[in-house]
Amino acid sequence: IAIMSTGRLVCSGSSMFLKKKYGVGYHLTLAKQTSDLDTFTMADVMYMMLVDIVIYSLMTWYVEAVFPGDFGIKEKPWFMFTKTYWCGSDVNIDEPQKNGTVISNSYHVEGG
Repeated sequence: IAIMSTGRLVCSGSSMFLKKKYGVGYHLTLAKQTSDLDTFTMADVMYMMLVDIVIYSLMTWYVEAVFPGDFGIKEKPWFMFTKTYWCGSDVNIDEPQKNGTVISNSYHVEGG
């Protein structure tokens, strides 16, 4: 058995040695020092789960855009840094393009 006080070794020996040296009744006090981990709450767990949801959602969005599988349009790996992805293309609807074609957003239905 070894006894420490304030971080220093005070005495050591067998239980019989300590009984002979200190007598029949010696008192032993145990103290636990708290740490930051003791204040970890369920709210912290829920916050970490929400952060994980955001991270995994962004990763899924990216991988699905770059590797769309059988359906979808494959994007370049840097697609999220392009203006056309976020703002759309610079094509003006109902105006002639350079090759003379007109892209129209209106439909005309004939017949009855």
